[in-house]
Amino acid sequence: MLDFKEIAKTKLEEVKAVPLLPVATYRWQVEKLPEIRDITGADGTEYQAVEFPIICLAVADDTDVSEFPADIKGQRQRLSFMFNKSDEKAFAQTQNQIKTFLVEHLKCVGPDASFVEGFNAAVKQQFLAGITHREDKKNPGVFRENVGRTAPLD
Repeated sequence: MLDFKEIAKTKLEEVKAVPLLPVATYRWQVEKLPEIRDITGADGTEYQAVEFPIICLAVADDTDVSEFPADIKGQRQRLSFMFNKSDEKAFAQTQNQIKTFLVEHLKCVGPDASFVEGFNAAVKQQFLAGITHREDKKNPGVFRENVGRTAPLD
């Protein structure tokens, strides 16, 4: 088990950046119920984030992952939906995005289900989504992984 006390004496120059997953399409599975948390943006805008913990099951066949130092399978990410609490139109758009994810991409509920029913049914469901790299706005030159658009398996 990893324990910071065990590595606390490590010299900082020995610590390397974690490699990013290659830009590609991956097969994912929803691991557990989404977490909902409040976030305040740098500009003061308030959001609610609905974040699905997801785990990678496989990468698309046309992607060379031989340079990636770890096993792609088992890599974890979060699929986030951001609700702007002060913009009615943006809020409704995000609502529709989650509906599309649950009904059309996961195919775990029908359109007559509630969000709670959809969230419960989403656990262990699979879908496709790409990984993109985006530059960190606070740290130019530093890139982060981002889960992109989702799609159904078939």
